[in-house]
Amino acid sequence: MCCGRQRDNKELDDRIGEIECQIALQRDLIDWLESTGKDTSKAALGLAMLLVMLRQVLIARDTARPTSTIGR
Repeated sequence: MCCGRQRDNKELDDRIGEIECQIALQRDLIDWLESTGKDTSKAALGLAMLLVMLRQVLIARDTARPTSTIGR
């Protein structure tokens, strides 16, 4: 059971890292679009969606981890 939980947490941590990389790339895209005078609305929407995904994975990770070991 413990090893399964650790594997799940590792997978969630890996997913968080992937989303953070995507967020960084999206921010770079927005910066580039702004510097060339192009519309950033679609890229900003993509960034917002990535931030929502990140929040969901962070919540999943936090709820998967035990809050206390007292009494175990």
